[in-house]
Amino acid sequence: MEKVDLFTAGILARENGHFDEALHLFRTGAAEGNTDCMSALALMYDTGCGVIRDVRQSIYWDIMAIRRGSTLSLFNLAVSFRSLGRIRQTRRYFERSLAKGESEAALELAKLYSVSDKESATVARYLKIVLDAPAHTTSQQCREEAERMLRALEA
Repeated sequence: MEKVDLFTAGILARENGHFDEALHLFRTGAAEGNTDCMSALALMYDTGCGVIRDVRQSIYWDIMAIRRGSTLSLFNLAVSFRSLGRIRQTRRYFERSLAKGESEAALELAKLYSVSDKESATVARYLKIVLDAPAHTTSQQCREEAERMLRALEA
């Protein structure tokens, strides 16, 4: 199978509940250097979908994917670090993800900074990034959450 086929087949297997098959396909693709397969492995380990949840394995696979150019894994790695309470690394990887064009990372950065009233200008700046991004680059849910947060901030 080609690299893209391994990833697609792995996604289909996972969606149909065939987690062992998905894991095998993603591992095979990852061993061949497929960053999508690496990111998919990281997500499986982060969520415990079909495997025992293992954040360290998730971080490992995201880092491997990032080293090979994956931008998706920048966002996912930030989420993993956030679940561990490692806020500096969380911020760093959300910022890197945003710099690569992932506008939804701006919403996550706004949430990080919203813990302090002293950061309201920073929060507003990140929320405006989400709202100013082209509609096809952010989910409707993300945009609505950014709008709610900005209204609350301006109230």
